[in-house]
Amino acid sequence: MPTYGSDGLTRCVVADLDAERGDVDRDAQLIEIRVRAAGGYLIADHSPGGRHLYLLLREGVPADEVLQVLQGWQADCPSLDPAPMRSAHAGLIAPPGALHKSGRGHRQLTTSWPDAQALIDQPNAPTVWQQLLATAPKRRLSSQTAGPSQQTPLREAVDPITHGMGAAYVAIAQTGDTSAYPSPSEARQAVLWSAAAAGLSLTDVARRIHTGAWPGLAGLYSRYSPHHRHNALARDWRKATALVEKHRADRARNRPDRQCNTRGQETHPPAPTGHRGVRDWDNVLAHVERHQLSADPTKILILRAMGQAAQRRGEPQIIDGVRALSLATHLNIATISRGLSELRDAEEPLVTRTAEAHGFEADTYQLVIPDTLRHLTRQRWRRGRLRALHPAFRALGRVAGFCYEALARADTGLGVLDLLERVPYASKSALDDALATLAAHGLATAHRAGRRTLWSVGPESADGVAEQLGADTVHRALVRRYALERALFHAVLLDWWATRGAWWTREPPDEPDPPPPI
Repeated sequence: MPTYGSDGLTRCVVADLDAERGDVDRDAQLIEIRVRAAGGYLIADHSPGGRHLYLLLREGVPADEVLQVLQGWQADCPSLDPAPMRSAHAGLIAPPGALHKSGRGHRQLTTSWPDAQALIDQPNAPTVWQQLLATAPKRRLSSQTAGPSQQTPLREAVDPITHGMGAAYVAIAQTGDTSAYPSPSEARQAVLWSAAAAGLSLTDVARRIHTGAWPGLAGLYSRYSPHHRHNALARDWRKATALVEKHRADRARNRPDRQCNTRGQETHPPAPTGHRGVRDWDNVLAHVERHQLSADPTKILILRAMGQAAQRRGEPQIIDGVRALSLATHLNIATISRGLSELRDAEEPLVTRTAEAHGFEADTYQLVIPDTLRHLTRQRWRRGRLRALHPAFRALGRVAGFCYEALARADTGLGVLDLLERVPYASKSALDDALATLAAHGLATAHRAGRRTLWSVGPESADGVAEQLGADTVHRALVRRYALERALFHAVLLDWWATRGAWWTREPPDEPDPPPPI
């Protein structure tokens, strides 16, 4: 079973005592004394290969604290193996009742069932863990053990330098074909480099390995024992992220300086301009959608609609009002107004208001690229055109619309796990339902690629589906309604101006009193 939850925390710290390493009974007694001194209690089992001690906690604790305690105990308990608790992404442990890996018996619970049930119902208080953490011996590192892997911190992810993984690297991860490389280890490292360069995280890679999405890459790690596979993955990931950063630095150093020396340095980056500026902004939007707005589809839709409007004009300036944005996003006008206010007030906004509404003109917005994300503009542009939601998805639903747009802009077929990254605001079950809906209307098709099912855009057009479902009729009705509202608003403005002008003619406003005589 996994030793950590999806939140990266554990509520069950396991001390794995291996009989091949030392005296498990002595070490178990020493650990139990320490836990009891902190006011806590343990659940224990044994097997032909050693013992497990389970410390159940009321609140979750992170991996770094767990390792601080276990590695501190390891100095006095040589049979203790902290490997199952080392990684929050790939840690596994066999629970009581599981068959031992040697096949010579099962893990048997040694704690009485009433005591174990009591601990399950009432885990140890947070104060127990804090006491263990405070009293854990400091780990003693020798010069032989303190290698580069301990000196270089493991990074979960780095800023991407490419738009996505290359098809050749994805094929290796799926099939395990390493014939293009001198050795399997070099092929494995190449896949991880491509993943890191595309902005994937270590968690993303580990999930693909354990869910079977990348069976080829999983096979390349099969030479390691289960307890050491996550260590090998972390070691290779550290090399991959370091190589990405080196490549980024080399590219920045070799880029020619085109700035005229007779001009002063700009204090802020220029706003994007023209069609290229809109496409560069689209690259930044893809990153922000995934890493900052993954739980806010409303803001994603508004930004996509603004990008769509800018792309239509051929410049990163938006003069469309809230009604036009409402038509593109299927959101009501009040939601659009609130979302625009929050987007322009963000810490690193992607849009800024350059002129407030005046007369017949709506607010004017400009697409902007934050300094911290400007490096993303050097990536290859995304395929396809910017679009929020097609009118067909008034009938088929928002999640189906997000899926369709992801498929339309993908270079290759996408699996469900790939879509989970591009549509992180939807659950897997919601994506399954959305894909089934798209397939039923011919907007998506599935095909097998090894053991995976990949999806791509289907033969039917979204316009045709909208017409079949009557969504185009709803859309045209809204267009007419908004046009009428706009005409009425303009009429009111004209009437007000005419009245104001007549009043001015009949009765000029009083001039201010003259200044008093000196």
